[in-house]
Amino acid sequence: MQEVIKVDLISRNIETVLVSKIKIILNTKFLSSRLCDLFGINYLTLIKKSRKRELVQARQIIASFCYAMAKESLITISRHLDQDHATVLHSKKTVINLIDTCNSFKEYIKYLCYNLYIDYDLFYKKLNTSKEYINQYYYKY
Repeated sequence: MQEVIKVDLISRNIETVLVSKIKIILNTKFLSSRLCDLFGINYLTLIKKSRKRELVQARQIIASFCYAMAKESLITISRHLDQDHATVLHSKKTVINLIDTCNSFKEYIKYLCYNLYIDYDLFYKKLNTSKEYINQYYYKY
């Protein structure tokens, strides 16, 4: 007797495998190239010294995604974006403030997380917790 395999079960298993494979390759290069595609911006245009709102916000979002999801240092992220490490920290704080105050920006970040196969709650939790605070808390005792 053969069992009937449900399509929903197969799709969930395939999605789980894909998400686990994607988590392995989350680095600044992958995240920035994928987000540039979603923004419709060329990478060379992104790293130019421009103060246009759409480019500045794109750089801030990319820096915050790299900070939260990639296991790389601030210096690595800042070199990839041709910025200072303090700018990456400022970008992180700006994105947190925009998520907390602007619902349309929050929905936009959720849309980006969905397209990158990243859980929004996990992203927000990692973005909102300070690495210095975590190290101070765990190594205190």
